[in-house]
Amino acid sequence: MPRYEFKCPKCGSVIHDSPTITECRLCGSPVKRKFSFSIGRSFQAGYNPFVGQYVSSARQYKDIVKKGSDDASEQTGIEHDYQLVDFHDKEALGIKQENLDAQFKHHRDNDIPWT
Repeated sequence: MPRYEFKCPKCGSVIHDSPTITECRLCGSPVKRKFSFSIGRSFQAGYNPFVGQYVSSARQYKDIVKKGSDDASEQTGIEHDYQLVDFHDKEALGIKQENLDAQFKHHRDNDIPWT
């Protein structure tokens, strides 16, 4: 499924939605579609340190993560739902652009190296 990103020129909010959106949900201004594309990464078979074993396919990796989630739920009695996370997806990680901007400003204003 394609991913569409729109940015409101008035309030600066970024919206991920269908291609039919025409106005910002926050302020009602017309939105502009951001040019974006994604490149699929190929899965490399080999030892995966996150799961502690050799993994030969993306499907096998997902199955191992699901099994780990189910095992943890059974052992603790607390529902676990391990999810695969794309570390390039700021939204999925809960990172907001305004927080990044504030952090960058803090480092710039106080002459702190950005690492």
